[in-house]
Amino acid sequence: MRHLFWKIRHSIKRFIKLYVIRDELFIARTNFKLDNKEQKLRTTYPLTPDSVVFDVGAYTGEWADEIIALYNPYLYAFEPVPAFYEQLRKKYKDNPKVRVFPYGLDGENTELEITIDDISSSVYRGNGEKVRVPVRRADEVITELGVTEISLFKINNEGGEYGALRRMLSADQVKMCEFFHIQFHVFFPNSRSLREQIKAGLRQTHECVYDYPFFFENWKRK
Repeated sequence: MRHLFWKIRHSIKRFIKLYVIRDELFIARTNFKLDNKEQKLRTTYPLTPDSVVFDVGAYTGEWADEIIALYNPYLYAFEPVPAFYEQLRKKYKDNPKVRVFPYGLDGENTELEITIDDISSSVYRGNGEKVRVPVRRADEVITELGVTEISLFKINNEGGEYGALRRMLSADQVKMCEFFHIQFHVFFPNSRSLREQIKAGLRQTHECVYDYPFFFENWKRK
């Protein structure tokens, strides 16, 4: 009986979000999950063992594991939370094609206070345990690494995507990326206007493949 009550309650809440208040993020998340089941939107790319992939906001490597299993590319993983970074380091220590970096990519070289909340750990929201983590300017890191062609640039770093992508646009580095897989976060200050500015910049060199607003979107180089 309790299980039936929960299912009914869940169905009612889902109906209200989809058709009454039309919650933009809930609709995007729902549509993406349905489409992703059939199309594997997060992992289907024309990658090869020679491809270079950036995983910005790697967490503990679930997405990276899938990409490695499918394509065996050269993968650069960026994760500033010490506990998550250690898991990545240990996981990939015997894989010479994976490099793991203990900092995030953003718009400035600094330290930020981050709230630890598993995959949703963020500088910009949350009330849990806090630690200070290093972040670096995305454009400077790319230059230092000597990378000139990135097959896939995935970024999901809980608000840091705005600073990182703006730096890459300013440095004219987005054109070196064949695909972008981006999750913009609505809780970031001025997120809507910043997202539109970044999208306008991306349109100069890329075309949008799919767009589930403030959940996941994909861009392909023209």
